[in-house]
Amino acid sequence: MKKHIFGNCLIAVFLLLVVGAYAHASSLTDATIKHFIASMEAVQVLEDEYDMDEFDEEGDLYSDEDAGVPEKPMSESIARLKGHEVYGKLREVVQQHGFSDVASWAQVGDRIIKAWFAIEMREESPEMRSELDRAIREIEESPHMTDHQKQEIIQQMRQSMTFMEAMADAPEADIDAVRPHLDELRSALQ
Repeated sequence: MKKHIFGNCLIAVFLLLVVGAYAHASSLTDATIKHFIASMEAVQVLEDEYDMDEFDEEGDLYSDEDAGVPEKPMSESIARLKGHEVYGKLREVVQQHGFSDVASWAQVGDRIIKAWFAIEMREESPEMRSELDRAIREIEESPHMTDHQKQEIIQQMRQSMTFMEAMADAPEADIDAVRPHLDELRSALQ
């Protein structure tokens, strides 16, 4: 009986440690965000060193499906770089900034960018919604387009707005963590 109780206690302690470590690893800290921002400044140097436009022309990095902001902007872009020389250089940069590998760096970047986008969307959403409504009215009243053209354009505009609203759905903890770093993010990522 004592062995059974002791065994259950060990399992409980193990689970608490694992869950605690996972919860800790999943939070965005100031240090993690600062490391990411610093890494992005170094990545800008890589972009200047390697002609990233060649990826655009070859279709390796971007495609027509990439219009707008992808669900995982960093991870999806980085996946396209695998096998290119720049990927190895990127691995060196992210490791120099405290990340274990490119994939974990990209996942942190996805969360930071999504939180940043959510903040921007929340601040601009009312104006954007009224602008969208105004633009839709203008399209509906336009004598220069067919009904079919009007419907297509309006549908695309509404899909874009729906997509942007979905991107603005970042976890509150990430938004709170990213908010103090907005100026540095804007500087590093624009």
